[in-house]
Amino acid sequence: MIVLAVSAISLPAKDAKPRKAFDNPDCKAATTSVLKLTRAEFFKDSTRISFDVTFPAGMWINVDTNFVMEINDNVYRPSAVHGLDFGKMFVMPESGVHEFSLVYPGVKGKLSTMSLVERGGTWSLYDIRLDGKRYDRPSPEKWIADNRIDYPGEDATLIYDQPQKSVLRGIIAGYDPRTCGDTFMMYDEDELTSVDRPIVVPVNDDGTFTAELSMRKPKYINVTLANNKYYGNYYFEPGRDLSLFIDLENDKVLFGDELGIINRQLQAAPKFWGYRCIPELADTVPMEQAIEMIEAQHKAYQDVKNEFLNRDDIHPFAKKLVDSEELSGMIFTMLDHDMNLTVHALNKWKLPAAKPDAFWNYIRAYMSNPVFPRTSHYSTMINRLVNTLMFNSPIHVPMEYLTIIGDRGLVYLKEHGYKLTDREEQMRAWIEEHDGEEHWLTLDSVNMLNRTVYEAVERCGVSAEQEAEIDKIVRSYREGPEAYGKASARNFIKTAKTVSQFCGTDEPPLWWQIVLASSLNGSMMSPEKLEQNVSLRLIQQLKDSGAITYAGINNAIYDHYISCYKPTDLPDNEAGRFVKSIIEPYKGKFVLMDLWATSCGPCRSYIMDSQEFRKKNAGNKDFAIVFVTEESLSPKTHYDEFVEKYLQGEDSHRISTSQYYYLRELFAFNGIPHYVMFDRDGKIISKDFSAFVLQNFLKRNGVTLAE
Repeated sequence: MIVLAVSAISLPAKDAKPRKAFDNPDCKAATTSVLKLTRAEFFKDSTRISFDVTFPAGMWINVDTNFVMEINDNVYRPSAVHGLDFGKMFVMPESGVHEFSLVYPGVKGKLSTMSLVERGGTWSLYDIRLDGKRYDRPSPEKWIADNRIDYPGEDATLIYDQPQKSVLRGIIAGYDPRTCGDTFMMYDEDELTSVDRPIVVPVNDDGTFTAELSMRKPKYINVTLANNKYYGNYYFEPGRDLSLFIDLENDKVLFGDELGIINRQLQAAPKFWGYRCIPELADTVPMEQAIEMIEAQHKAYQDVKNEFLNRDDIHPFAKKLVDSEELSGMIFTMLDHDMNLTVHALNKWKLPAAKPDAFWNYIRAYMSNPVFPRTSHYSTMINRLVNTLMFNSPIHVPMEYLTIIGDRGLVYLKEHGYKLTDREEQMRAWIEEHDGEEHWLTLDSVNMLNRTVYEAVERCGVSAEQEAEIDKIVRSYREGPEAYGKASARNFIKTAKTVSQFCGTDEPPLWWQIVLASSLNGSMMSPEKLEQNVSLRLIQQLKDSGAITYAGINNAIYDHYISCYKPTDLPDNEAGRFVKSIIEPYKGKFVLMDLWATSCGPCRSYIMDSQEFRKKNAGNKDFAIVFVTEESLSPKTHYDEFVEKYLQGEDSHRISTSQYYYLRELFAFNGIPHYVMFDRDGKIISKDFSAFVLQNFLKRNGVTLAE
């Protein structure tokens, strides 16, 4: 291609007639619905392209000379613009509509198709027809007729014992791989195990797609095309299907199949605004005042919501879901504000204030609603709830640890002639009375046992040798991972009873059981911390105690834990074969795969901080590290510079977006840095490995390292 930049172009006179003109020419594919091509005029010495812009009032657009015209194997830059200024922000008027035109050099040769591409930007219109004809596209009306199915009715099952299969299918109207790639992503978070499950959806040449989903409970799942250029959050139910007609040109979605009418009405329903639309609600506003402000906002929203729900065509179950979104929005708003208040208080080195009864009344009244877990806020609210329950909560149960009672050093001090205080004598006598017994003690009590002897050591002025001996005694009572796992299980069981009492139910409500299940991975019961037989025994305790009563939740936890302990083969698919090709040269070694990006600060930090360790252990006969990044997350110039400085001579791969999507699906991750560990046979040991325990892991597995 030749880029033509003309410094002076003869502008057509107002009454000049173009040699060719096309009104509303059709384009094969576009990356934006903001810009609409209204007229293309080809004069002898210049070309005028006119547009309509539709964008919210007060927002701005910017057009510069990088918005090139590609035609007849040539590339032209615009030299003039009418209706705005090159390179300057144009703020949209109240109408939200504006017109402008660009002037390019004249074009010679036959006019067939052209493209308008914003280089380095997001606006592109591909293969614009210059023959007055239009592309053949699927008919929305026909698609709706072919895919309209009645909703089967409300599914009363809250949690299925085993995963149920559902299908997402549909078509992207105006599809072109240049606009949204040959795949797109679905983001399915498993709320029962707190594991991300990205799903890659291949798109066929005709824009059709099909994806199979597996779930135990109704949920919302995100759909994202072409690096967030299109985004949707849709409602799914186990065993029921959804179809989508994605109209990129007009930026709208049509819904079909069993879940079609429900999703169509959920998308049309007014959304709860939340406290972020209340400018006065700062992090320091007390909870009582915040509740009043949120309730006022809530009342204003209800008027709008009720007007929508009172329509005759709204499905009864869609009404339930909209009400659930409203109630969850209220709870989420309060939890979010509470979290900000908590952070604010902790930053000031003081405990958060106790929450008023009104706050907990919302939790108690609304979260027992069986439809409540079917909300788009649910996974985020789980996170908020875990944080909220930690401080000044009516359902907070202090953690207790199974502690073997024995001398921490007070008996040693007395035997070596040091005088103890009355308080120390009382503690020593209690220790001797209960020596060898196991007691459940709070963390404060355990710390007091240890702290008291160190206070005595400092007061008595013991020798360095005696202090070392006492330190050895104290360390000998430190509990291992199994004891901490037992403590965590006991805390979950006690909390379950407290939650039941708080909610006035015979068993813990569903929301708390999901909170419990999703918390296990981050607790002292996580598979990373315990041997398999210990963790499975503790999970059984949760079930037997009634802390978890839903078989589906227990089955999900059990299946997840089993998978964490069993090395798995790479699948025989595109992603598996690609990964195998990368790690095959290191067969017989442990291999750490570092998924990173130049645009990720923590990713860069780990690579820089571990550089010396990697240099010392380069060529180790028992382990290797490979680095993988994605082209859009690591632009080539930045990637080359970073590799030259920090990864020179190491095994680094920069792969396509499509390849990277498949890795995200295979290793179940949404964020980076992310690390995967393979054993000597190339099997996956951990899909979510902690790089900070790498050296300890390698040493435990017989790898000799250069320190």
